[in-house]
Amino acid sequence: MIRNHFMADTDPLQILKKLLAGAAVAVAVGAPLTGASAAPAVPIVQAAANGDMPALLALLDAGADPNARGTGGRTALMEAARAGRFAIVRALLVHGADKALADDAGRTAFDEAVARGHVDLIALLRDAE
Repeated sequence: MIRNHFMADTDPLQILKKLLAGAAVAVAVGAPLTGASAAPAVPIVQAAANGDMPALLALLDAGADPNARGTGGRTALMEAARAGRFAIVRALLVHGADKALADDAGRTAFDEAVARGHVDLIALLRDAE
């Protein structure tokens, strides 16, 4: 019988941490932690869009690119700004997310915040260096 030690844990964050620990070996030999795959979802973009701070921080701590692009050229910062997720936006900026990047339609995270009236995010993104 094949046993999967990941299935013994039901906490998604703990499963993610185990997967990232295993991925560290692959990254050490040159495999990318973020980037294009057969699936359009990029983990860091998904974590930001879902407002999952523990997963976002685990990915960033494991070396995920804060500027990785998902479908439509969208970054985690764009998705977080669109959803009004202030803490996620701040964490991404602290970890080096580039607020000047635009998606395939030419929209930035600032544009997303303005379009949805997220006043606190407009100020944060405007003042971020």
